[in-house]
Amino acid sequence: MSKKSSIHVLFALAALGIVFQDRLLWADGLFEDEETSTETLVAPPPPLIEEDRSIEVLEEVDVEVEEAVQSDPDFWNAISKGMILLAPKADGEIAASVDAKQMLGQGDTVYLSSYGELFSPEQESVIFKTLEPVFHPKTGERLGDMVEVLGVVRVDVVGEDVSTGEILRSKNPIYKKDKIASIDRFIPIPPADLVIPEEGAEGTIVAVPEERVSNAQHDIVYIDRGSEEGIIPGDQFVIIHGGERLSVSSKTSQATATEGVNIPYREVGTILVLATQEHTATARIIRSVEEVVKGDTVLYFSQRQAALQ
Repeated sequence: MSKKSSIHVLFALAALGIVFQDRLLWADGLFEDEETSTETLVAPPPPLIEEDRSIEVLEEVDVEVEEAVQSDPDFWNAISKGMILLAPKADGEIAASVDAKQMLGQGDTVYLSSYGELFSPEQESVIFKTLEPVFHPKTGERLGDMVEVLGVVRVDVVGEDVSTGEILRSKNPIYKKDKIASIDRFIPIPPADLVIPEEGAEGTIVAVPEERVSNAQHDIVYIDRGSEEGIIPGDQFVIIHGGERLSVSSKTSQATATEGVNIPYREVGTILVLATQEHTATARIIRSVEEVVKGDTVLYFSQRQAALQ
């Protein structure tokens, strides 16, 4: 949410609280003229405040998702939620900080060590950490490694042994020896022959942060569909539960027969794609009515098909 929008929301909520407060005071016969009253006004009842807070949080998150996908020219929102990468390769690492700090963050000046070619002036790189390998929950196939994005660093002065740079963004604490790599490793160029997937194309939630057992609205998930399957940031998938084929026994006059019964699936949520890799994507749950878990099936749903018709 922009600063201007945040101010408008705060003013609106403040005005709403004042109206509720005045009405309550008039109803109790406690309202007095400001010049003669010295009594401190009582805040509105807790349920009113809780309701207002929930509205504010939901609005802020929704705007943040929309800006991250549609209008924010910065790539940070697209990569800061992490991703699944096949054999993530680093170009160098954080060698040290100028002031010998152990824990680094936004605004700190650092020394950068290259693993090969020298850095370029004004070059921006992603600071990252490789976590655990990711295996497909249904097929067992290794999809890559979970990568945590820690921040972004810019090279200011190029040197033969080490270069000097500034940390422009940081999400989590950054330390000496943390790896850095060029931005294009994290935001691949979509294929020239990008084909829009068919409506209802199936995918799977293959990973969730910190192996959470239960996930809900606003949480991040990772799916097994990416740019090579035609997925782009802004696409949506419907999360489904059910859709099973069950065997039931029915007693007849002659024998007991087993028949198959199809249980229709139910839509339990929606995810919005924030960033794509070749065969995976990072997405946010923007709606959920049941808990979402790793292994849940998702069905492609997008406005792109309708826009072409």
